[in-house]
Order: sequence, then C-alpha cells, then structure tokens
Amino acid sequence: MGSSDDTAAEKILDYWFALEFLSQDKYPESRDIRNKIEKHKEDVAKNRTKYKTIEDFILLSGTDVDSDLYELIRKEACSCDMKKWGNLTFYIGKVKREHCIECISKVLPFDPEDCNRPEKSSDKIAWVSLQLSPEGNFVEKSLSLSTILWALSRIKNAKCNLSGALDEAVYANTVEQLEKCFFGKDNMNHMQLSGGKQFENRGDMPLANESQIEDKNMQLVTDEEMQTFAASAVTLKQLQKLYKEIEKSYITGNIETGEQESDAYEEVYGISFQLFKDEETKNKREDDNYLGLNHDYFSNDIKLVLERIKKKELERDRFLGQDLQKYIMVLSGKEDQTKRINVVWPDDFSLYRDHISELMQLRNAPLGKWPSRFMPAFMQQMAINLTIKKGKSALFDVNGKIFSVNGPPGTGKTTLLKEIVVSNIVERASCYRSTMTRKMHL
Repeated sequence: MGSSDDTAAEKILDYWFALEFLSQDKYPESRDIRNKIEKHKEDVAKNRTKYKTIEDFILLSGTDVDSDLYELIRKEACSCDMKKWGNLTFYIGKVKREHCIECISKVLPFDPEDCNRPEKSSDKIAWVSLQLSPEGNFVEKSLSLSTILWALSRIKNAKCNLSGALDEAVYANTVEQLEKCFFGKDNMNHMQLSGGKQFENRGDMPLANESQIEDKNMQLVTDEEMQTFAASAVTLKQLQKLYKEIEKSYITGNIETGEQESDAYEEVYGISFQLFKDEETKNKREDDNYLGLNHDYFSNDIKLVLERIKKKELERDRFLGQDLQKYIMVLSGKEDQTKRINVVWPDDFSLYRDHISELMQLRNAPLGKWPSRFMPAFMQQMAINLTIKKGKSALFDVNGKIFSVNGPPGTGKTTLLKEIVVSNIVERASCYRSTMTRKMHL
C-alpha cells in the first residue's frame, strides 16, 4: 500500500476511535420504573404486597438539594414496605446529545450535508455518574465523567487529530482528580453546609437510629431494622458542588441555553437503586451491574493499530498486518471489490447457487459441534464452513486471514463463534492423534 492508502487508513481509524471512545448510553428512563413503584405503593396501602425486592428511581432537581438524602430514601423505602437498599447510583446533570454533536461538528471538517443527516439524536445524556454505598458513603473509583462532555474542549485544539486529543490516560487522570477533589478523605471528614455552618462527620445531624419512623400512613418499622446512613454520608449539597464544577469546566462556553430552548441542559440528580424487604432478601437478590457512563471496549486496540500504521509496521507485517489494513480500507472504495461476495442480494444467481452448493457440502462442514440442542441456522452454517476453510477451491480463500462477525444483539454471533472454536479444538485433537500415531509407527 502507498502513502495515500496509509493516510486514508489513519483517517478511518481516527474517526473509528472517536466513535468508540465517545460512546455513551442515553439518560436512564424512569417512567416504567416509577409506574411500577406507584402501583406497588398502592398495593402496600391495601396490605397486598407481592414484591420482596423492587427497582426504584428518584429524580431530583436543583431545588431539592436542601433536602436530606437519607430521609428521601428512608421514606421511599417505608412507603414500599422495604427496610434495606443497595448501592445508590447517581446520574448528575442532563444535556441534549444533539447539542454536543453540533458543538463537535463546528470544529471538525464535516461535510455540510452531514448537518441534514436523518439520524439526528433526540435523547439526553448524563454529565457524570457515581455510586454511594447503602450507608451513604462514596464508592471509591465509581465516578464516571461523560467522555462526550470531556472531549468538547479537547477537540477544539485537536486540529483533526482525534485519537491524539482523546487520550485515555488524560481522561482517567481528570476523573481521578475530580474524585479526589470532591470525595477524598480530607473533603469527606470536613464538610460545609450552606450559610457557612461547618460540621464534622455529620455529628449534628439526626441519624436514622435516633427516632422511630413517624409516618402514620406507612407500616411501622423499628429503627433497628431500617437501613441507616453513616455519619460521613455524602449530602445532596456536596453533589451540587460537583454539578457546578462540571458546568463551569465543560458546559459553559460550549453549550448555551437560549430563549427558544431553555432545556438544552438541566440540573437533575437521578438516583437508581434496589429496595429489599429484609437483609436476607438483599443478600440473595442484590444485583449491581454499574459500569459507569462510558461503554468503550476497543479504543485502546484501535489506537494500537493506528500507531502501527503510522510506523509502517502493518505494511511490513506479511502474516496479518496487510490483511488487517485491507479490512480497514474495505469500504473506502480503494480495495478490489470483485472479491466481495454478496450472499444476500447476489448479482449472478447461477454463480450464487454454485457457491452455496459448494459451501454446504458435508466435506466442508466441521467435525465437531458445540453441545446444544439448537443447530446453526442456514446462514450461520455457511459462515462456519467458510471460516474453517476445509474446502480447496478459491472460494475459501476470499475471506483472507481476518474474520469479522457483526450484528445486533441476539442474532447468533456468539453461537457462530462457539461452533468455530469447537471445530478448531477437534481439528487440533485430530492432528495431534495423527502425529502420535506416526511416531508410534516409527
């Protein structure tokens, strides 16, 4: 490949890296959860409860930060006839994803036609997330800053070098500094309330075990059974300080709220948590799958390949490097498209039938089968036979050395790969047996 091909591959990987690094789910939906909670509360009032655990979500605004967090959670638990809860996951701040995209598009050299793209996003994303323990203490390493917000100012100085600007190590250091600043030991042991009043370890604040629950319309629960907060528990005021810091560092100057659109971003504090009937139920059914805001799995791998292309290492790697570079360039139009075989919408049905007939010959099928009562579907079996390359014709060389499996969840990707893994295991066992037999004859 020439230098122009290297440049094109670098550009493709640069944008591919950005897409992966900036991946983030939308702000959690709470409507269905709240509807279920309200129905459960009605059942509790009528003494016909059926749940021993239930998922809950409370959405607070900036006007609620003076409220006592423990009292909010305690009252919610009581009204649901629950006594325990798991980790409290907070989603702080909310911004329209499209505003972030528009901010990025002003910096990067996008085609003007991209502004009219049909897939404009209407959802919103959280600024930052974190977890508190059931006792209200910050869970170490749980803070997750939106990579999209963090990237806004970084991309401005990137000069189109996205992978250089979006450095994982720099991002991780930013998150670490935020966590240290707001939830470090020095800050947790000495906090300040609004109005200048200071206190240490929440000693002057009423804790849950100082009195019995007084809600007459709720089932009475003794203080000994109800979950309590620790003296050092995080307050909503403290979380608001974090919100203000994110607003100052990443929102102001990038995303502004205009007269026509006052909800470009919002001060909200979403709290997601599980409620449990008792400690025994909690121990059996607690399910905390918190992963933070970002779902970046491959950016480090993409960056590694990008660095190898820049150093011309892939071009010199004749075993796999050149095939990998061809795979990256396959949709650029610079590769030989005649080698591509469309088995969904074939141009030549006669050739298509010949290909299918050859692929599905029994001699080209794997020797092993993953232990399952389900057989691979027709197209899965085609892909399996093509990948294991037992056939001798040129058709089986089209794939090259790289095999990619793409598709939405539940379409059989893992099932397909399991069959290929089993085939490799059986083939290796067969090869080993043949080798041992020859040695015995010698």
